[in-house]
Amino acid sequence: MITVAIIEDEPAVRKEISYLIQEETDTALIGWSDSVRTAVKLIEEKKPDVILMDIQLKDGTAFDLLKKLNVIPQNVIFITAYNHFAIKAIKYGALDYLLKPVDQTELKEALERYRRRSDNNPQWMQQLNMAQNAMHHGDLPESIALTSIHNVRIVAVHEIVYCKGDGPYTFFLSE
Repeated sequence: MITVAIIEDEPAVRKEISYLIQEETDTALIGWSDSVRTAVKLIEEKKPDVILMDIQLKDGTAFDLLKKLNVIPQNVIFITAYNHFAIKAIKYGALDYLLKPVDQTELKEALERYRRRSDNNPQWMQQLNMAQNAMHHGDLPESIALTSIHNVRIVAVHEIVYCKGDGPYTFFLSE
């Protein structure tokens, strides 16, 4: 059973997400929060497998929340009306980034990604832990190597505008 916490300050959106989670046969909603303050307590006490989190909360942002946690969660699915936070979410190791209103198919795909990662790839979890700890301590790389079939390209992290997943591929748009 996959345990899920919802961090969302809009009651209507929270209700919609709760409904979508109930439609999944192997998920259980273990709690929700509408603020950074109460979300820290929820996450640290209940340790959900997946966190569905809005970016803008009553008393801060999702990134404020992540900075307050002792351990950065492994499987955050950001749900927001704004696409301009996508790169920052990726830097925090986002499992996915969904735009409101939440599409049931996209949520199913994000949860399936969690299932594949947690069940079949323990090395991925270890690598994600290392990357998130580096992010939490400010040890970010200035550039990354992006590989394709024909070449490797070095790109400054601050130049990346957004990333788009398409099956097993990720497409990067830079300035």
